[in-house]
Amino acid sequence: MTTFAPILDRVMTLSRALDEVAGVPEGTTGSGWTGTSRGLWYPAVDTYETSKAFVIECDLPGVSADQVELNFERNTLTISGTRGMPFSQDSDTGSGESTVRDDLRVYSAERLWGPFTRSIRLPEHVDGDHIAAKFHQGVLTVTVPKAPSAVPRRIQISASAHDKQ
Repeated sequence: MTTFAPILDRVMTLSRALDEVAGVPEGTTGSGWTGTSRGLWYPAVDTYETSKAFVIECDLPGVSADQVELNFERNTLTISGTRGMPFSQDSDTGSGESTVRDDLRVYSAERLWGPFTRSIRLPEHVDGDHIAAKFHQGVLTVTVPKAPSAVPRRIQISASAHDKQ
């Protein structure tokens, strides 16, 4: 029976090496959280077309709707926001002051956090005045209707009086 642990370990080592080359801070030290690390987070986005609209679905786990902003300009939909740090390095003393927690030791920090922006360029024939967005279970769904001129329609052919005889 083959175990995947050595393979997974090599994949994680390669991933960390690629992060270092790209300039992504590692996020932990041997003594715990550095407090300054954030990764480059690009939420996964699916874009598809139906007969009447373009639909954009964006995975935003750990983000609430009030942390997300949508903008539409020149046929570009921009989704931006912030995902907070997955664990707190501050301790509330009850007096309104925050202090650095002495009891926090992070052994692994792989979930990225911080600001994000995704831009999706759409075709020219969309109805930007009727864009709808909903947020459900960590997935943002944006529906951009097609302009009436872009929706396919069937054109009736009428017979001339001469052809009817």
